Amino acid sequence: VREGRPLSHKGYGWESFTDNVLKKLNEHRTPIVFLLWGAPARKKAMLITNPKHMKLYCAHPSPLSANYGFFGCKHFSKANKFLEDNGIGRPSTYAPIISTLLDRYYVVKKAKQIEPTQLGKLVNEIIVTSFSNIVNIDFTAKLESQLDEIANGKFDHLLMLRDFYEPFKLSLEEASKNLEDHKKSFDEETDEICDKCNSKMVKKLGKYGFFLACTNFPECRNAKTIPLAPCPVDGCNGKIIPRKKGPRSKEFYGCTNYPDCDFVVWSKPLEQKCPKCGKFLIEKNDKVHGNYKVCVDEKNCGYKLLEEYSNE
Repeated sequence: VREGRPLSHKGYGWESFTDNVLKKLNEHRTPIVFLLWGAPARKKAMLITNPKHMKLYCAHPSPLSANYGFFGCKHFSKANKFLEDNGIGRPSTYAPIISTLLDRYYVVKKAKQIEPTQLGKLVNEIIVTSFSNIVNIDFTAKLESQLDEIANGKFDHLLMLRDFYEPFKLSLEEASKNLEDHKKSFDEETDEICDKCNSKMVKKLGKYGFFLACTNFPECRNAKTIPLAPCPVDGCNGKIIPRKKGPRSKEFYGCTNYPDCDFVVWSKPLEQKCPKCGKFLIEKNDKVHGNYKVCVDEKNCGYKLLEEYSNE
């Protein structure tokens, strides 16, 4: 869609493509929730005829129309209830699950939202492909029913475990191998030199995100956090890297020359430099401006780039 030109994407085949996708999804035996936001989406409702599916309608969540029905529609609450009615309940472990996803760098918090990382997208693709018989609504509903039967003494729990685990183990081994092969494709050469053996260092994707590793591995196991920006303190040649006081503490960003340099910033540094003073910009969010970028030297420089005016 071109800026300032609603519906400018029409006429490029998206209509027929969307229709074909909806017709295919309509054939699914498992229940699906369709969120039909906006007038064009509501017109597609006629393609969804399977009574197993749920259709939810409201205005499009754009700044121009969100106040005319989107806010307050409670679609996600209705979708959760629909899933519960079909035998799938929201787990009580929701909060620990989100915490684990953050700890393993599958997702990151951006403003007040959660976004998948490259690693998260890769893991999700492998899981959906390798465990298609598990990652679906029928499996969870069937498992809950079997557990109820086991509790009532009507089903052998050892038989259930054997039928599940034997094929699962083979799928897990294959998926683990595929993940390692895919992760190697993210390797990237750098100009960094290992300070322990003078070999080159490479940028790698690990369990907790990208990091620098020595190419002389396993003889040299040196690894470093990737710096995000140069330290803005005059006379300091350090780099800004993410830090944590503890495993559950909030992430902050400090200088590699600590304790000689005690510079700290709580907002994430960006590669983009301030056009006014040359220092790096940081990400911020508030209720007035939403997402925006500001110079790290906010007090003395004051440069601010609001997202609505950004070309990114």
